[in-house]
Amino acid sequence: MWERLGTGEATERDIVRWLSDFAAEAGAADAEQIVAPFGDPARRLAAVADERAADLLVVASGGASAARDAMLGSISARLAADAPAPVMVVPRSVHEPLAPGQWAGRRVVCGFDGSESAYGAARFAAALAARVGADLQLVCVLDGASESPDPCEPPDAVLHAAAGAASPASAGETTRPISIAREQRLGEPAEELERVAAAATAPLIVMGARGRLPWRAPLLGSVSRAVIDRARRPVVLVPPAALQ
Repeated sequence: MWERLGTGEATERDIVRWLSDFAAEAGAADAEQIVAPFGDPARRLAAVADERAADLLVVASGGASAARDAMLGSISARLAADAPAPVMVVPRSVHEPLAPGQWAGRRVVCGFDGSESAYGAARFAAALAARVGADLQLVCVLDGASESPDPCEPPDAVLHAAAGAASPASAGETTRPISIAREQRLGEPAEELERVAAAATAPLIVMGARGRLPWRAPLLGSVSRAVIDRARRPVVLVPPAALQ
């Protein structure tokens, strides 16, 4: 995919070396290159993720032209709809995202609207924050049109759902207890989420993806797309299939 984008900023060897360093910092295996000479990119990526039991898929949100934007936009949208693992979308505005080694002590921002997908995203965000030594900030954004003073779930229920995923994955694994805060804001969701993330110098924003919609609707909801377009940091979308 990097070669097809034609960035001209790094060689294939440079990319593999960078991925190897990133993997080592995250405590994962060395980077491995897999070449799929043909086929649908989204399906190929999802198949590899499923075969390798991947923890995370990473894709770019757009290239330098309208054609590349359409190609990558379609890939990220389809993966976010039904990928077997959470999908990290790196917006074109992000040139040097914070490496995991720099996440300690920062806050992972997670959009929360009380939906089932939001609970799944909160659990993933809490587990990720605990693993890298970060904290979690749940953000509920109201647009002012709702008659209910708070359409989100009560704070205790939200915090319990998120904290439940922060426990060790195995008996021999230890995780740092995380601080989980909840904030409610008024305004446009994408703008408010990025404002909160910017103020907290958050390494990324996490959101739930609602899965496949009716055929007339886009695979990425308007809020998800707006967040990716405006974010100045990677955005992780958690598909329903990744929660099973």
